Amino acid sequence: MRTWVLSALLVSSAAAANPITVGASLGMTQNEVNANADPDQALSLYGRVELARRVSAQLELGRIDGADQTLQTRTASALGVLDLGGGPLVPIVLAGAGLEDGSGGGGSVSAHHLEAGIGLEYRSRDGLVLGADLRLGDRTIDSDTRPMVLTTWSPPPTLAEGQYRSARVTLGIRF
Repeated sequence: MRTWVLSALLVSSAAAANPITVGASLGMTQNEVNANADPDQALSLYGRVELARRVSAQLELGRIDGADQTLQTRTASALGVLDLGGGPLVPIVLAGAGLEDGSGGGGSVSAHHLEAGIGLEYRSRDGLVLGADLRLGDRTIDSDTRPMVLTTWSPPPTLAEGQYRSARVTLGIRF
């Protein structure tokens, strides 16, 4: 329900603003505690509304699939985007916060995060947007009901408290 409300707010504000960008991203993310393990896959949809010249607000709704296949996490992030240049190649800076809610492995986990990053986008005159970005973030676990495994060695959880890094490529339409 919250997703529909956020989407409706984004669409209604986008109708009044110009330009807007909508698109999807594919990437990977990795917790600092899992630095030696395979990264998790991340998929998301995003909408961006220009608020002022070179300043935009972006909403991302995504999913992270754990490399260990035990946890699937839904994410929602609100970001500020600053364009650092003009022309078809635009360097950007992103910063924001978000919520995460994961389930699997016999329990659930909820968290919030802060993140910042840099990126580069190609914006064609026809409205095609191709981009890539790198982000660093810090996650705080709010609630965790996953069962504890008592062994001599167990891999760190997919959704762990602490720092993380992510990289993604984006494809969007700007109108």
